[in-house]
Amino acid sequence: MKFVPLLRCADMARAVKFYTEVLDFEMAPYDTLDSSVIDLLRHGAKMQLCEFDGTPGIAITVEIDAVDDLFRSFTERGLDTSANPTRRSIRRRSTRRGDLASFT
Repeated sequence: MKFVPLLRCADMARAVKFYTEVLDFEMAPYDTLDSSVIDLLRHGAKMQLCEFDGTPGIAITVEIDAVDDLFRSFTERGLDTSANPTRRSIRRRSTRRGDLASFT
């Protein structure tokens, strides 16, 4: 399980320049400055940048292998899903890097 911070920024090019040139992150090879979300990597750590209406902010993504198995184990131990949390909390499934899921 990995926790990945997603930082909203007002100027993607400027933010990428800062994180890569000053803080020594590398932009993931599958991303470009035109990507809606850019992964930045450094010594096995990952963070993400996104350009979002000029308002700074942060979100945390949790990446998990085999999310369905984990969810099933939670419900078997008593997780109440009567409010249908899967519709609200599972935002997207990542197909870019295998069977990972992103929660917010």
